[in-house]
Amino acid sequence: MQQYRDHLKQHGYVLIKNFLSPEIVQICKSFLDLSITSGLRDQETNPYLDGRVEQILPNIFADSILLAYNNTIQDLFQAEMIPSYIFFRQYHTGSELKIHRDRAVCEFSVTLLIDKDGEGTSSLCFCDDEEGNNPIEVIMEEGDAIIFSGSSEFDGRWHYRPKVEQKSITQAFLHYVSPNNNPECFFPKPIHRD
Repeated sequence: MQQYRDHLKQHGYVLIKNFLSPEIVQICKSFLDLSITSGLRDQETNPYLDGRVEQILPNIFADSILLAYNNTIQDLFQAEMIPSYIFFRQYHTGSELKIHRDRAVCEFSVTLLIDKDGEGTSSLCFCDDEEGNNPIEVIMEEGDAIIFSGSSEFDGRWHYRPKVEQKSITQAFLHYVSPNNNPECFFPKPIHRD
């Protein structure tokens, strides 16, 4: 874990290969299939998105993923974290995420590649500013995670996703905040079982 902490501290992001086990990836893919038949999908509109992008609407399964990895993220940052929110998004061929930084509720972010339908590179890019200077492309495979601080309020990294080459890619985005960050809404506190 220390090598990941060192990379995160030096570069503001870290790639963790096989963050999700193949079994968890398969469970997530099954959920994605069910999200179509259950009517949990909607076209997403966002000024930072271009092309056809679908969001998977908020649900208990996604919330469970956010809670399940809270301790792992706390261990990586060596700090207490509060789950903020999670969403799944499917990018279709030619769609992209423009250069931006995130809101305060995205103080610490995890991007997970869940599904890659077709050949081509899937990546998240980091850069120095909104002009895209000094880009660094981080290539992902299914199950990989990129963990970073991308919030504008906490001097996070500028980032973007290049145009999708595949038929589609589907990702999950997990967001956490430190206890001293007080954004307008937090994820509900989990019930602790003894």
